[in-house]
Amino acid sequence: MAAASTIAVITAAGAALSAVKSIQQGKAAQAQANFQAAVQNQQAELQRQQAARARRLAAVEEAQLRRQQARDLASARARLAAGGRDIASGTALLLQEDAAAQNEFAALLERSMGLERPYAFENQANLSSLDASRLRLQGAAVRRRSNFEAGSSLLGGAVTFAEKYPWG
Repeated sequence: MAAASTIAVITAAGAALSAVKSIQQGKAAQAQANFQAAVQNQQAELQRQQAARARRLAAVEEAQLRRQQARDLASARARLAAGGRDIASGTALLLQEDAAAQNEFAALLERSMGLERPYAFENQANLSSLDASRLRLQGAAVRRRSNFEAGSSLLGGAVTFAEKYPWG
């Protein structure tokens, strides 16, 4: 009878240890997933900061281009006026209008090209945030699965015990 009691205790202890192991594995997997998610969130924040810096830089570059274009146009007007031309009418006016239109096109092109980089950083930040969410969800799923495995181990141990040692 003592041997039967010992076997019963060992069976119950084995089921309990298996359950504890499953729970601990689930907790560890969730902790690892949460850590990786935190890293991805930090990466996303850095990428958003890079996007903001790139946006500011693009605005500065566009402003510099516009200032240079204004200086160039003023210089061209001064040369025309110095040459005795009427800068308020005729060909001189048409040249100035054409130059202004080309300058605006160039400035808008500079703005457009300058926004590509921030958009790329924002897209990467969004992907990193999505990855962080995915990791957290995976960690939670692994933990739930391990809890079910723990319950299964306990039930399996109880069934084995009941089969070997019927109650009545």
